[in-house]
Amino acid sequence: MNIRFLFILSLLLTSSYSIKAQTPTLVCSSDTTLYNSTTCKVTFTYSITCSANCVGSSIYQSDISGYSSGDLFPLGTTFQEYTITNGTDSSTCTFNVNVVDTISPNINCLGTQNVSANSNCQAILGDYSSVISSTDNCDIPTITQYPIPGTTMTSSELVTMYATDVSGNTDSCSFLILVDDNLPPTISCPTDSNVYINSNCMYSLDDLTGYISIFDNCDPNLTVTQSPTTGTMFNIGDDPFISFNVTDISGNSSVCSYRISVVDSTPPVINCPANQVGYLNSTCEDVLPDFTSLITSFDNCSGSVFVLQSPIAGSPILGTNDNTITFTSTDAYSNSNTCTITYNALDTISPIILSCINDTVRFSDSNCTYFLEDFSSLIQVEDNCENNYIFTQTPTVGTPLAIGTSTQITLLVADSSNNSTSCSFLIDVQDNKPPLLICPSNPDVILDTNCIYIIADFENSINLVDNCDPNPTYSQSVNSGDTLTGIGTQQNIILTSSDMYGNATSCSFTITLTDTTSPSITCPDTQYINLDLNCLYIVPDITLLATSSDYCDINTQLSQSIPLGTTTGGINTINIVATDNSGNSSTCPVVLMPNDTINPTIICPNNIESCDPIVSFISPTASDDCGTINLFQTDTSNLNSGSVFPIGITTLSFLAEDLIGNQASCNIEIEIFEPPFIDAGNDVFIDEGSSITIDATATNYSTLQWTPLYNIQNANNEDPTVSPLNSITYFVAIESADGCLATDSVVVFVTQITDIIINNIITPNGDGKNDTWDINKPSFISGCPVYIFNRWGKIVWETTNYNNNWNGENLEGQLLPDGTYYYTIICQGDQYKGSILLIK
Repeated sequence: MNIRFLFILSLLLTSSYSIKAQTPTLVCSSDTTLYNSTTCKVTFTYSITCSANCVGSSIYQSDISGYSSGDLFPLGTTFQEYTITNGTDSSTCTFNVNVVDTISPNINCLGTQNVSANSNCQAILGDYSSVISSTDNCDIPTITQYPIPGTTMTSSELVTMYATDVSGNTDSCSFLILVDDNLPPTISCPTDSNVYINSNCMYSLDDLTGYISIFDNCDPNLTVTQSPTTGTMFNIGDDPFISFNVTDISGNSSVCSYRISVVDSTPPVINCPANQVGYLNSTCEDVLPDFTSLITSFDNCSGSVFVLQSPIAGSPILGTNDNTITFTSTDAYSNSNTCTITYNALDTISPIILSCINDTVRFSDSNCTYFLEDFSSLIQVEDNCENNYIFTQTPTVGTPLAIGTSTQITLLVADSSNNSTSCSFLIDVQDNKPPLLICPSNPDVILDTNCIYIIADFENSINLVDNCDPNPTYSQSVNSGDTLTGIGTQQNIILTSSDMYGNATSCSFTITLTDTTSPSITCPDTQYINLDLNCLYIVPDITLLATSSDYCDINTQLSQSIPLGTTTGGINTINIVATDNSGNSSTCPVVLMPNDTINPTIICPNNIESCDPIVSFISPTASDDCGTINLFQTDTSNLNSGSVFPIGITTLSFLAEDLIGNQASCNIEIEIFEPPFIDAGNDVFIDEGSSITIDATATNYSTLQWTPLYNIQNANNEDPTVSPLNSITYFVAIESADGCLATDSVVVFVTQITDIIINNIITPNGDGKNDTWDINKPSFISGCPVYIFNRWGKIVWETTNYNNNWNGENLEGQLLPDGTYYYTIICQGDQYKGSILLIK
């Protein structure tokens, strides 16, 4: 009994637990967007039903919105919440009712408006927003104006008014504003002034409009009239008023006037005679005559004229200068005119020579010639008018005169008026210069091979010359051919010469006998010397192997450049020197050659393989048992460390040689691999959002890689496709089978799209043209809501991630019928609206 009871109780408890766990649930409407009517509210009817565990449950509206199914829902989003309960458990469902306003306001504009232009022919646009009427189904629209108030207008302006409700729906209207010019031009006349008659003693009125100042705010080409008209004739003494009327293109006009007085400003006509001349007296003076009787003069108006001369007649004239005589003719109105002539008083009296030059002697120069000098400063002259004279000498200054001649010289003296006189005298030319004799400066003379000196004939060595005698006499105190002996012996010698005119001269010098001949010397051939254990040897006495002789010294001295007994090594050259008693010496060389037969050692660096043709390496090293060696490169490549090596294998050969000529050699092989080649191509330009194939050219490579891998396809090919959003440099690297690298780069310049362009037509017929609704830069609106409406304002398609992918289908994937659809894009506080024509 107890076990059965417990089992039944357990079932009851289990059943009771299952019933409590079954919470009732609801089926609610989904979030719904409605488009308002003219009353700005929309009736929305929905149903709420129980979907599970409905027994014993009740449903009630638990939100506090105040709106329920069948009510007129207001503009905006209304939250709806319903609760179902069975008394113990409950659940809720929620949804939003979103009422959207798509009806534009209605706006009414003014008619054409007129405003007045200011002094700059401009008007300032007023604010018309307060006088424009507008209505809306939901709210009071905001009125804006374009152009904005305060805009400067210079001509007619079309003003557009916009009414915008809180939902961004807009209506507009326009009206015309005309700018009128009501300001007259400004005009300013000159002050009263004189005008002047013509040659007929009349004045013909000129066009004086150029003397007035005019301005208009709007018209740069004003119409100006003058009264009286141009060409009206006036007499002397008239003073009429001249009036001007200026009119602008709008018919506004202004007037001004001023007075002119007609006066005579024309001077008489005067004609002067030709220039006149007179003559100066012995005191260089003259008296000016009266020339007014030679003047003719007349005037444009009737009446006499009066003529005056300046300087007046009787004025003194001094000197031969040109004198200007001015004549003035004056009419009855004090107008005057002048003319001038030149009066020149001539000097006809010649200068007087007070003293001439006596006959005189002149001496020839070093070339046996006398050049005639200027004697004008040696005579005395006087003249009636001046003390500056023109001298003419015959023969002329600089004329050469030969020795022994007697020549007459004539001096002609003239004043500035070319009056002249002359005088003459004789010049006798003579020679007073002895021959040119210059002795040597105590020379040393050299003993001959017999150790004697034979006296020379010094006439041939002293270049004896005379200015006039081509063969002057010559003698020397010691006869040529006499002999002298003994090193250091001295001898005085006197030289004497005279010319054909008896001019004589002499000089002396001392000669000294010297020995300048070096001894002769003969050296032995190369001497071979045995080395000790240190590769050294002792220098022997080589002078014992040499012979020497001299002309004046039978006992010459021999010496060697490296002393006897000196310890040294290597090849050495010893100079054997033979010196006589006069210090003259001769030298001959002897080579000391060590007996070295051991070759040097040489070590070359290892062979080199390289991709870089510029190769640097350590030079070979060499050594020798006896010290210094010379290292040579013996190949003909002309290449060394740091050179550019050709592709392939180049062999460099090196030779080490010691001072004795023993040699050793080695080689280096340098192999340069053929480099790969890569050309990334020219830089390219694309528009943002486009793709392009960059085409590289490469040879001799095994691998290829483009970097960075940003928006690139086939990065291991020569011609990948790239689609960057911003300008970027792509790098390409290749490697050959030998491990050689090459790189290059190309820049892809991306033209950024700054203005959004939205297409207004879509033709989804699969022809590849306008198959989708296109926005030139979809990334510009990435993440922004995009709505497509039909003409009744119902959303037919929407997204928040548009990428040019709407193909005319609705949200259910069904192709929409042909017609006009409308879009709204809300992005970063801005709205973009427009229409789309769908044609299949």
